[in-house]
This record gives sequence, structure tokens and C-alpha cells, in this order.
Amino acid sequence: MVTIVKPRDYPIDLRQLEAIRRNYRFNDAKSLEIESEIINREMGFRGERQLDYYLSMITDEPIYVLHNLRLCGQNMYFEIDTILLSPFFCLLIDVKNYKGHLYFDQLLKQCIRTYKENKEGIQDPISQSEMHLYCMQDFWKNNNLPVTTFLPLVVIAFATTSVSTNQGLEKNLHQMVIHSHHLIKRLQTVYKSHPKKIFTKNQLQTISKFLLSKHVPKCPSAMKKLSLQPTDFHQGVQCPSCKLFSMIWKVAKWYCPSCGAISKNAHYQALSDYFLLHNPSITSAQFQKMMDLPTMDVSRRLLQNVQGLQKIGNTYNTTYAPKTLDWLSTDDVQNSH
Repeated sequence: MVTIVKPRDYPIDLRQLEAIRRNYRFNDAKSLEIESEIINREMGFRGERQLDYYLSMITDEPIYVLHNLRLCGQNMYFEIDTILLSPFFCLLIDVKNYKGHLYFDQLLKQCIRTYKENKEGIQDPISQSEMHLYCMQDFWKNNNLPVTTFLPLVVIAFATTSVSTNQGLEKNLHQMVIHSHHLIKRLQTVYKSHPKKIFTKNQLQTISKFLLSKHVPKCPSAMKKLSLQPTDFHQGVQCPSCKLFSMIWKVAKWYCPSCGAISKNAHYQALSDYFLLHNPSITSAQFQKMMDLPTMDVSRRLLQNVQGLQKIGNTYNTTYAPKTLDWLSTDDVQNSH
């Protein structure tokens, strides 16, 4: 039975990229770069979800799963895509979402990817997995956690991705690299080779909760990565119907003079994008300017009525911030129409 201790959340960098696409005001080469980044990140997330599908099939021994756990080592942060903590071992999985063909040169410790007749060297997934193993062993020891057996594994997300290696080293590659649809078979093999039970169920729960408490969220900046400035974006509130940034606050509602659409909550998306791209909090004055609202009272009232925002500070120095990164749900967006 599988217990998901830390679920695989929708990637924050992908949410940032989607916010950039919504608000970027030019139609140039940079917009193509933004779209390319989104496609690549979406493909990566789909690949990770492929693994989750096979994890859901595990029904034997209890396994505690932590996705995208980012821990602080002695000198660096390291993130492991998926950790499977079982009574017999701890499996450290690095998911790779490459398409095409991957050649693992185990002698030179490098990986060459061929895709659509283009050949390029990429970071060696096996070396990366071994580094994560070292970091986790060090973290485990420094936190005085009970001894266990760590097993690193590279999982290729897409079944259409072919792999090869140096002649005579194919068996070595198979021990370290598998496709996601082979995960269940590999687990069965590992159980047979590691029959000694190390942890009780209570110990697994305690260790998994400890690991979760040590997670350090990553704070990526897609704007910085793409060399974008605040002036590259539209100002104001986007109409949910015609997508123009033309809405005005009129008689307690947002009104679009371009298409006539009316909305009560069109500012929700603008707020979410602001938190994702510019600042984790906002003042009434900043909100009034950004939304082009008529008075500070209107600005303050709108912020106070947004569910999921917390009020920080006193009357003269109040800011508003989301309680969680995913405070704006799909339902909120749909209700803004």
C-alpha cells in the first residue's frame, strides 16, 4: 500500500511561465522562447506523472512516498524527484523526460542524446543519481536517522525513448536505468534481493514525517531566467472573455469596454500573477495603482474580500499575501468569468 507523504505539486516554475505568457505584451522572438519553455516544462511534468501512475499499482508492503523533496546538505541543496521509503530499503528515483535516444557512456561518465537527427551532450543522469545518493547518505548520517539501504535509480519517463551503452556494459546500465513501465518489475526484484526488514510501520511514519519537515521549497524566478523586466508586461486586469487588458471597475463590477463582458472577480488572476512574478505580498496602494482603481477604499475592500489572502501588519502598514502558493484554484478562475 502506498502512502503519499508529499504529493507531486503542480510546478511553481511552470505556473510562473504560464503567468508570463498571459501577461507578456509583445509578439516577438521572446514570446516564442516563452512558449518553448512552457512546452518543455509541461512535457517534464507529464513524464513525472507517468511514474505516479505506476506507483499507484503498488499493493504489497507499505511504501511511503515523497515527491520533489528538497533538502539542505552540509554545503548544498539537493532535490530528489521521488523517494520510496519501504521497510526493506529506500529507493531514490531521478525521473528523466528526454525523448529520442540516450547513449550512456559509462567509461567517460557522459550521456549523449539524439533527437530528430540532432546530437547533444547532456548531464549524465547516472552521475547525477550517484551524487544524490551521496548527498542523501550524508544527510541521513548527520541527522542520526536509522541505518537503511539506499538504492539509486534513473527512470526514463517515456516508453518511446531508447537507450544504449558501451558494449559489454548493458547489464550495468539495466541495473541503474529503467523505463517507468518497468518500475513494478524492478521493485519485485529489489524485494527479493533485500529480504531483511529494517523498519516497522511506525518507524516509516516517523522518518517520512521528519523528511517532510526538512523540505526546503525552491523559489525559482522564470522572469530572471528569461531576462524579463516588469515593463515587458501588460498593466491592469485582463478580460476573461476577449483576453484584452481593458477591464475597468464600474459599479462594484469589472466591465470590459471592448466586448461588454462583466465580472466580479477578474482581479483574482491578476493578483495571482503578481504574486508569482513580482512580489509575495501587496499593499492597498500597490493594488490600487496596478488595477487602476478609483479610490483606496475600493482597493482595500477588494483585497479584504479575496478568500485565501492573509492580512499582515497594522492599519498603517498593512500588506496582503496568499496563505499558500496554490491559493487561486481552478474554480476561482472559472468563477471570475
